[in-house]
Amino acid sequence: MSTMINSVKVFTALLAVLILIVACSRDESSIVNPIDSIDALKVDSLVFKDSTFSSVCLEWKSIGNYDHYDLRYSLDEINVDNWNLAERCLNVPSPNGFDELEVYCIDSLFQNTTYYIALQVVDSSGNRSLPSRNYIFTTKSLFVEESSYYTDYSIGPSSMLNVDLNNDGILDVVVTDIIADAILISHGNGGGEFSTTLSISDKIDPGYIDYGDINADGYVDLVVAHAKHDFLSILVNLGDGINFDKITYVNSVSEPRGVLVTDVNNDGLDDIVFSRSDSSGVLVIISKPNQEFDDPIFYYTGERPLNIISNDFNNDGFTDLAVCNYYSYNFCALFNNGNGEFNVKSYYGNGYLPENIKSADLDNDGDFDIVTSASPNISINFNEGDGEFSQVCSTIVNIGHPRRVHLADINGDSLIDILATNSDEPEFTVLLNLGNRRFSEPIKHSEVIHGTTQDICSGDYDNDGDIDLAIAMNGGRVFSVIYSRLMNDE
Repeated sequence: MSTMINSVKVFTALLAVLILIVACSRDESSIVNPIDSIDALKVDSLVFKDSTFSSVCLEWKSIGNYDHYDLRYSLDEINVDNWNLAERCLNVPSPNGFDELEVYCIDSLFQNTTYYIALQVVDSSGNRSLPSRNYIFTTKSLFVEESSYYTDYSIGPSSMLNVDLNNDGILDVVVTDIIADAILISHGNGGGEFSTTLSISDKIDPGYIDYGDINADGYVDLVVAHAKHDFLSILVNLGDGINFDKITYVNSVSEPRGVLVTDVNNDGLDDIVFSRSDSSGVLVIISKPNQEFDDPIFYYTGERPLNIISNDFNNDGFTDLAVCNYYSYNFCALFNNGNGEFNVKSYYGNGYLPENIKSADLDNDGDFDIVTSASPNISINFNEGDGEFSQVCSTIVNIGHPRRVHLADINGDSLIDILATNSDEPEFTVLLNLGNRRFSEPIKHSEVIHGTTQDICSGDYDNDGDIDLAIAMNGGRVFSVIYSRLMNDE
């Protein structure tokens, strides 16, 4: 027994000596710390060389022949804790000799957006420096204001559109004004400028407006809803886009809100659809030759219907309708049975008090999707095919008061983006389509805005190949033209 005890004591003593030897031989300089074994101060020479609305170019001095750089950017400040969450730049050049200039450009950035960027240096063993200090930069705005168009009186824009009124191949702009009681027309010249605003005096609170060729004479006519006075006005274009004959339509019209002009029965004549907020539905007016009309057909849709749109939502070759219902907190689809009669089949919740509705193929799958605005959010219902919309919609929050939305490919990537007004603030918001049913965070534009924004339309007003914006806003302007720098990115 004593022999065993002595053996244990000897083993214990040897173990203690071994631990002491290891502890004493521990040299702090030989410990590899993977985060700070390289002097972080040496990577703090990064500067910005140039930036555009979608890219930035960087320069820095090399600290020697290390293995590689790890360059990252983010919408939030970058530090050790969130380093792996930041976007990593690809194909960053390998380090050159000491103090040599390095250059790298980051592209596919969001315009008018603030980014944080930081750099680490990594050696061949995988040891890396601390992140450099954050460098902050803001990409340029895609848009720049060039022209504004005024009247001699205060204005309250209600609705706007752009269309070629005089058949010269150039887009014109039309704005309804509920304060001035007028319909305001500006003719484009093809070079980005518009004529002095013409006024069609109405004295009847014009609201929503749409266009079509009501009498099939080859000229664009206008149809305006007058909710406070219970009628529609049909303005028949006499050919020059300046003079119009006015037809007042009152049959079954009461509190008309939204108005839409489209051929619902495929007879080659544009028909009229309008929403009646007092009767919770829409009415379809079938056009006949010689500017005559059938009696309206009523379809119940929901409480206080507002804006109406049309598209072939179920891909059967017939024009369908969709309307947002303010007090029902939803939108509904009206499917065309082929002869201009409709079946109201689908209701989809889309937020609190929706005011506006638009449609486009947002995910490039061949089906028209739905976008609605319901302050302070925007909701998207994707069409799953045959007019079946996703019941769970994608919601983008904190847009402000997006009274109107507009859909257009503003950055030329073949994906439809979302734009929204803000009737509470002097700004508009862009949501860039990222593909795969994803959108960017809201990008707000206030630098070119001089009043609360009420409506947006788009077109290539200066014929330079990219999409410009016309924005109706309060503050004494009928509208302002915001030109894109996509084709002239400086």
